[in-house]
Amino acid sequence: MQIILPVAAGLLSLCIGLLALLGARKLFVYKIFVLGMFILAAEQVCAVLAARSASPGEFMRWELFKMLAGSFVPGAWLTFSICYAREDFRKNLARFRWALTAAFIVPAAAAVVSFRSPLISQSRVYHQWIVSFGWPAYLYNLSILFLAILILINLEKTLRSSSGAIRWQIKFMVLGVGVLIAARIYCTAERLLFAGDHSRLLTVDSGTLVLADILIAVAVLRTRLRNINVYVSGDFIYNSIIVLIVGIYLLAFGVAAKLAQYFVSSSLLLDNAFLIFIAFVGIAVLFLSQGIKFKLKRFISRHFKRPVYDYKKILGSFTTRTTSLVDLHDLCNTVARTASEVFGVSHSSVWLNDEVRNEPVMFGSTHLFPYGELDPELESEVRYLALYLRQQKTVLNLDSPRPGAGGEVFPKNSADRICCCAPLLIGGEFLGIITLGRKTTGEEFTLEDLDLLKMIADQAAGMILNHRLFESLGRAREMEAFQAVSAFLAHDLKNVASTLSLTLANLPVHYEDPEFRTDALRVMSKSVEKIRNMLNRLSAVDQKLELRRSICNLNELVADTVSGISLGCPIVTDLSPVPDASFDPEQIRTVLLNIILNAGESAADRAEIQVATRRKGDCLLLSVADKGCGMSREFMDKHLFHPFKTSKDHGSGIGLYQCKAIVEAHGGRIEVQSREGCGSTFSVILPLA
Repeated sequence: MQIILPVAAGLLSLCIGLLALLGARKLFVYKIFVLGMFILAAEQVCAVLAARSASPGEFMRWELFKMLAGSFVPGAWLTFSICYAREDFRKNLARFRWALTAAFIVPAAAAVVSFRSPLISQSRVYHQWIVSFGWPAYLYNLSILFLAILILINLEKTLRSSSGAIRWQIKFMVLGVGVLIAARIYCTAERLLFAGDHSRLLTVDSGTLVLADILIAVAVLRTRLRNINVYVSGDFIYNSIIVLIVGIYLLAFGVAAKLAQYFVSSSLLLDNAFLIFIAFVGIAVLFLSQGIKFKLKRFISRHFKRPVYDYKKILGSFTTRTTSLVDLHDLCNTVARTASEVFGVSHSSVWLNDEVRNEPVMFGSTHLFPYGELDPELESEVRYLALYLRQQKTVLNLDSPRPGAGGEVFPKNSADRICCCAPLLIGGEFLGIITLGRKTTGEEFTLEDLDLLKMIADQAAGMILNHRLFESLGRAREMEAFQAVSAFLAHDLKNVASTLSLTLANLPVHYEDPEFRTDALRVMSKSVEKIRNMLNRLSAVDQKLELRRSICNLNELVADTVSGISLGCPIVTDLSPVPDASFDPEQIRTVLLNIILNAGESAADRAEIQVATRRKGDCLLLSVADKGCGMSREFMDKHLFHPFKTSKDHGSGIGLYQCKAIVEAHGGRIEVQSREGCGSTFSVILPLA
């Protein structure tokens, strides 16, 4: 076995390396893979020659060459573990360039030094060589052990970050390399613990390499050496169970070895090591096999009368995983990943309807990447399914004939085909679809599967709609401020235009009157000044109403404002003595002008408008009363002071909304009394303080 296993391991490694060299010449990760396989083959050649040695000197020489070849194994496979299935492997190479350099240099330097300070003694017992170590061999094996742990950590992170079809593709490659490196940890720990090398360790090393080559060959056949991308978190060691496992293993192995030395035999662990490794690999394969896990669930369901799915647990976990997500792409990726795990399918995707292009767009997937090129046949199939599900609004199992399609089914020879899909519906609104690939167990979807998929799709549709509404609300808030400022400006300009229009209408009749011309010039001058002030006060949409307070007299402001208004009806003022107060004169002038113009538009022919001021406790009261058409109680309760709600035929509803905002900014309030056919009274109450 010391000859057969190394020969078999070397030939397998060489063949796989040549196959990878011919099949993926342009991909950097597979170039490193080829280098690693050739190094393993060279190491096994040296092991065979060492096992066939007839003299201690010859054995020592080939053992040293084997160490030199093996010194490049950790560096090559550490580079591979950083690059394999990584979306950003170039960034990782740059980030860990010094660690990779040390991974190549330190073991090789220790192996070279071993030529000058060789393995210090050797003996032959029952056709087996036993070698004792010097200090360079200790350094060599310590570096191998440390680097092997780093390789396993990298492989673990890659595997944990994958799901669905991606995990199915990379699982056996990670297992194969993991078995190879785990064997290195075992053999290295054995050599460090017993301070030497044993030729029986060659059987463990070569036997596990044969097993690793078989697993790697399966991975090569599955992936066809295609480029695979998995996004892996930047964490390198944190949250890794490999460190815990290796630590427990080394501690337990040391204790077991010492106990075996004293009570049984120190060779007991060596004799059974290969069988133990095969058992561990078999357990790992079973643990990572989704098909076996789902068959176990099915067995429990059938023989212990349990439901296939724990709905409470599944939906509760789904809600927990998606509640805190605020990005729509992250939500859809989580939905796809959850569906893939729950149903045990090879892949799952979420397609949302694009209202602009009126076609489904991929927002989340376990095997497709955003912004990448998609298969035209897949896009055409998804468009057809979206159109069908928009009309039928039901879960569709494509393994059975589709209604209305003449019994047609999609071809079953495609590994990436869609086998089941469900619409994302909420309140009758069609948002998109969820698509599932085939089950890894090869079973067809059952009615219970379809019911659970409908529940997940309905819950996901509600979350997706909430995300879209939240985004729409943010955009609406941005536009609301802009529209409010624009509406205020437009309404103020309308009031100025009305004043100028009345002045121009009276100009031909009273042009010869010097007093009228003087008043007309004053009105025009104030109108121009008001327009200029409005433009100067126009601020950014995200700013609140800005007040420029000053000490003013309300009666003077009312008299000045009324004198500049020309209406078809008289304006009567009743100004009681009031104290000066602090307010923004231009804003209060806008309030008074809006209310008076509204009163003039609603007043009957020549019916007067009464404007009064007085002091009311710690407040100033400004009232405008008219004898117009009035307002209904329903309108005042539901629509008054609301933008774009008005009782006038050509109004906008902005004026009173603006008045309310200005008065409330001053800390005051507006009170309204009105009856249909009896007129209205608006009272503006401003605090003196």
